[in-house]
Order: sequence, then C-alpha cells, then structure tokens
Amino acid sequence: QMERKESAFNQTEFNKLLLECVVKTQSTVAKILGIESLSPHVSGNPKFEYANMVEDIREKVSSEMERFFPKNDDE
Repeated sequence: QMERKESAFNQTEFNKLLLECVVKTQSTVAKILGIESLSPHVSGNPKFEYANMVEDIREKVSSEMERFFPKNDDE
C-alpha cells in the first residue's frame, strides 16, 4: 500500500483566505454599484437603479449556481 504523504496544503487556511477575498469583493462591488447608481449619466434609467442591479445580479448568480449545482427534488 502507498503511504499517505503529509501535504503542506491547509484546507482551513485556504477556506479562510477564499472567504476573505469574496467578502472584500462583495463589499467593494456593493459600494461601486451604489456610486454608479447615483451617476447623472444613468439617472432615470431603471436598468441602473441600485435595487434593479442587485436583483439582476442575484438572478444571474442563481442561474449559474443552478447550472453547476443543480437542486435535487429530494432536498
């Protein structure tokens, strides 16, 4: 039998770093979307209203997540 070699990879540290990056990105993008929605160049265009942008993003993310992780009817 082959012996399992100890890996230098630390799953917990990786998860922590990945979560930190996701939270930073989410926070940054939320601020940018908020700023953009106040721009006079897009004023009055419902496509660029903050609430509409957030809903559009949620729909696109949900669609992509469903594509890679389909929901089971059993759950």
